Amino acid sequence: MADADAGTYSDTRVVSMLDRRRQLKRQRRNQFLKKTWRTTAILSFTLGLGWLFNKPGWQIKKASQVEISGNSQLSTQTLETFLPLTFPTSLLRVRPADIKAMLEQNTHADQVLVYRQLFPPRIIVRIQERPPVALTTCTNCLLVSQSSASAQPITIGPADQWLIDDRGIALPYASYPKLGQTLKAPDLVLSGYFKPLEAQRAKAISLKNVAKQPTSTLVALDSSTQNEWQALYLPLRRSPVKIQQVDWQKNNNLNLKTDLGVVQFGPFSNRFSEQLKALDRMRALPQTVDAKNIKFINLENPKNPVVELNKVPSPPKLQENP
Repeated sequence: MADADAGTYSDTRVVSMLDRRRQLKRQRRNQFLKKTWRTTAILSFTLGLGWLFNKPGWQIKKASQVEISGNSQLSTQTLETFLPLTFPTSLLRVRPADIKAMLEQNTHADQVLVYRQLFPPRIIVRIQERPPVALTTCTNCLLVSQSSASAQPITIGPADQWLIDDRGIALPYASYPKLGQTLKAPDLVLSGYFKPLEAQRAKAISLKNVAKQPTSTLVALDSSTQNEWQALYLPLRRSPVKIQQVDWQKNNNLNLKTDLGVVQFGPFSNRFSEQLKALDRMRALPQTVDAKNIKFINLENPKNPVVELNKVPSPPKLQENP
């Protein structure tokens, strides 16, 4: 009797194991079918979407399909020149991140948002402007710059007058058609801000605009000068002493033209704010010295300012009568 019960238990256990094995096989087969179906569905959807977006009705064929807003002062035409787009192009191939990077790195646009719209197909660009804060002059200059969103160098201009924002980005004066009407033109002037493009770099690059403007002077933004401008602009704006001009033309000697005359700061350093405070303490100088007689003020050492005066010619000696 015991042997019969043991045999029955053993048979039941074998059947249970076989059922469990069949169940596991069935589960694995179902999971495989689900994964295969899911992969097929995603692949079909992707291919169908790509086919749909590559149809003529889903292409960006002209600049009018790019909607730019938020620019009340900066011209739309200027912004359009920096769009990394070639027409016609598939809406699917448009990379919003590249458009955002191009506008933020090369124009006075801040907080750029870019969307792709399906119905109707268009690109929507929303920007927030940065106002120009300074002006520089470079006669018939063509500015050459490089952006991370573009493999080829970007050319801006040619132009004679350029507007600079607080990040040091330069745009032609014509980029602001309403300047002087609804927006006050900057009165701060930068000198020596652009640097001549290195001969080797100018020879190595191929630029379409250069061929169209063979008489233009190729210039570039010097990264160290741009970094200095970013660091010194805010202290300059806060300075009680009126600053008319920032001059980088003399190597290793930053000069400012102020109400007190020309002020020499030496090489730009982290003491710049301290130097401006020393300049502020000298605002009463014209009460004791005629401003016309001040040749320059040297603040390279803010604790020991030096005032260089123009040489006043000695009065002629009177001849005694014999």
